[in-house]
Order: sequence, then C-alpha cells, then structure tokens
Amino acid sequence: MKRFLCTAIAFAMIFGCAAVKNAAAYSGEFNEKLYICTMADTTIEYLCPYSDSYFYRDNKKYSPKMSVLSLAMSMSAFSSPEYMKSSDKDKFSADSNIRKTYKSMGFRNAEFYNYNVPITSMDDKVAFAFAQKEISGAYGKKDTLLSVIIRGGNYGGEWVSNLHIFGDYDTVNSNLEHYGFRTAAKQVYEALNEYIRDNRSSFKGDVKLWISGYSRGASVANLISHTINTGAASRSDLVSQYISPENIYSYQFACPAGARECDVNCEADKNIFVINSPSDVIPMMAPEKWGFSTYGNIIYLPDTMSDTAQQYFNELLKDTKYEGVVPCSPEHTQIVNQILEVVTDSVSEQGYFSLQSSIMKAMASSFEGDSQNSPGDSIENNELISAVSNLIKLKYDFDLQKTINGALYAHFPEHYMSLIHDDAVNDIYNSSDNDSDKDSYLIGDVNQDGQITLEDVVEIQKYLAKLVDFNVVQSAVADASKDSEISLDDVVLIQKYIAQLITQF
Repeated sequence: MKRFLCTAIAFAMIFGCAAVKNAAAYSGEFNEKLYICTMADTTIEYLCPYSDSYFYRDNKKYSPKMSVLSLAMSMSAFSSPEYMKSSDKDKFSADSNIRKTYKSMGFRNAEFYNYNVPITSMDDKVAFAFAQKEISGAYGKKDTLLSVIIRGGNYGGEWVSNLHIFGDYDTVNSNLEHYGFRTAAKQVYEALNEYIRDNRSSFKGDVKLWISGYSRGASVANLISHTINTGAASRSDLVSQYISPENIYSYQFACPAGARECDVNCEADKNIFVINSPSDVIPMMAPEKWGFSTYGNIIYLPDTMSDTAQQYFNELLKDTKYEGVVPCSPEHTQIVNQILEVVTDSVSEQGYFSLQSSIMKAMASSFEGDSQNSPGDSIENNELISAVSNLIKLKYDFDLQKTINGALYAHFPEHYMSLIHDDAVNDIYNSSDNDSDKDSYLIGDVNQDGQITLEDVVEIQKYLAKLVDFNVVQSAVADASKDSEISLDDVVLIQKYIAQLITQF
C-alpha cells in the first residue's frame, strides 16, 4: 500500500508539473523587445507584454494589452528614421525596425512589401509586412499566428492618396469605399493570398490573423478585416480558406474613415477595434457628413491627459522638442469639431469630387523632388492649407492655418500609446453609450469565462471581503445593479439571474 501511495504521488507530481507547464505556456506573460519609431524621428527599444494566450481569448472582447502590443507593432512598421533622414537611401533600410521586431519576437518567413519604393511615390499603395510564428494554446495545442502589419508613418508621398477619396469613375452616390484606401487594401489582400499559398505547408493547427495599422495603415487594415469577415472576396481564395472570422484579431489606431456608413453595422465586424482620439483630426477623413465611417467597434480615447498618461508621453519623447507637449485637450477636440464643421459646410461631397484632382496636385507639391516632408510638416506648411484657410475666413471667422497646427500633436502615436498603456481605455469602453460596444462584455461574468455562474458570485464575495482586487473590466461587469458600486445587491441580482428568477439586469 505504501509503495502504491508513493507511486501515485510520483505520478501526480509528474503530471501536475506537466499541467503547470502547459498552463504557463498558455497564459504566461513576458516582455518582448520591439523597435518602434517615434514622432521625434528616433528609434527606441520598447518592452511590451506578450503572451500566446492573447490569441486564444474571445476576439470580440477588447483587450488593452493587445491594443498596446498592436500599436507598438504598428509603430515598428514605420519607415526607419535613419532611412528618412538619409539623402542616400541605399545606405539604410526603410523596413529595418519591423524586420528587427519580427526577429526579436520569434517570427519567421517574414516578407516586406513596397518599402523599397521611392518615398516620393504618390501611388495608391501602402508598405506592409507579413510573418508567422508557432503559438501554443491550452493542453499544448499548436497553431499558427500570421502577422499583417501595415505601415502608417514615414511614408512620404503616399499621403496624397489619403485625399484620393473618389476614383475617376466613381460617383458621389455610389457608396464605394475610399478609393485610395480600398485600392491599397486590394493589393495587400492579393499579396496575403500569395503568401499563404507559398507558406501553407508550414502552417500548424488554426491560422490566427493578427492585423494592425496606424493612420493610413489603419484604414487599409480596417477594410481588409471587413473583406475577410464578410467573405466579400472570392470564397475560393486561400485567405478565406485558411482564416475564419473567429480567428481574426484586428486593431487599428487613428483610423481615417474609409468605409461607407451603409455597411458599418455588420455583426461579422465585432472582432475589429478602432481606437481614435476626439482631438485628432486625421480620423475625420473622409467626413461623416459625406457618408463615411469605419468598420467594427469604435473606441474613443479621453481628450484629457491624466498625470500618468502625460508622464508616459514625456518618457516616450524624452529629450526631444516634443517632451512636455500636451497632445490632447477638450479645447483641441473643440477645434477639431470646428474644422470639420467649417470644411464640410464650405465644401460639399460633390464639390470635393470636382476639385479632387486639383487638391491632390497641390498637396503633391510637398513631396516632389527630394522632399522628405512628413505628413505633419506637409499639413503645417502646405500652400493648399493656406489657400483653403483664406477661403474659409471669407465666410467664417475661423483661422484654419492657425488652429490646425496645435491639433497635430493629437495624431502622434505616442499620444495614443500613453492613453491606452494603463488600461484607461477599458474604462471608456465599458462606459460607452454605444450598445453594440457593450455587447462584447457580459454583465455578471466577473471571471471572464463567457458565462455567468456561482463562480462569479464567489469572486464578488471575495472582493467584498477584500481578499482579491478587480481590474477595470471586472469592476464594470460586477456592478449588476448599475449603481456605480459593488455591493451585496449585485450578489443577490446575479444569484437571481442564475436561478432564472430574472432574465436580465
């Protein structure tokens, strides 16, 4: 009997250790080193939490950690500052940051597209990168993580394509997506199909798509995500065969509106998260008044910097001319709303359609020859903005040239990073007035396992006894009574729900 007990204990220890190891592989979190580009034209090493488990959670639930990681990846995809500063482009690689980041994170079979195209090119395109890595799920399940990151910074002449809202043969009432964005998105989608064809023999398990972008790259990623979600492309293509909507993790930041409003309430797009700042004017292109929006859940960041957010912003831009800049404020938001109102009241959709070619040519002058202007510089200094500003002042008492410069800081990716870094966006997300956003969270599901059970009741009781702490999400879903506090009233309500005495909170 003694020998049997010793043997049983030994087996328990062996299998217990194996179980712990598998659990650690599934949920263990550690810092990865990413190489991100800042608006101060520097590359910094950025330590960012990562876990394979991020890609095994419900992709229709917003994850602040996934958001931080996705934004950092998007910033890695910017053309390297060394490349942008050099007069001899052959000496430096535009894709060096994302290339180093992929290597650091253990991705393989990386491919880079359009990074070698001259920075003055104004075609309707984007630069982007694909790579893959093996990830582990519960009980040792092996799957493939496919990364699609689209460049949204330091892209020079591509900025002109942001103004290419309508194609030559589009009509104003056609309900087509933004022409410049959808043309670039189609190119990325076709390249992704070829990448899957060439690499599918190395895929293991399910293919999980992680797609992200910033600014212009965000809108392109947004359109691609919608295409896959809705099966809008040919069902015979390899993207549709290998990637299903439940395996898409899609995060976009400072995302210009490229979709048509008539298509944005698609249930299939609940796995898309668009994080915008109300102080940032760039996401307002093209205007909502012209019928444009974005696919998926739109999360608006606060327009007031907390002390911790401002401190983090300053750290990211330490020892640069931008350290100490306040990138957003209610005043900035008001300015953005004024700009949008004045511009859309001054220029109709049909009017822009007729002037689009001239406007694009005027903006193109900022990127001709050897000019390496950034989008921000081109907006601040461009003669087009001065001309439009003068026209607006004839009708309104509003100086566009003066007000747009200060609002540009809100488009800094560091502004977005500082606000989402400490889970602040979760609080905004759960207090949103948009019911479709709230659907991603289940009131009463405190342990976030997708169902309401007595385990959730126990968690609240532990919280009330001060045995555990809740994060922002848990605090929100535990408040079943919706009285802005967690109490025994919430325990009683959840128990009634479990006993089917009530059907909703």
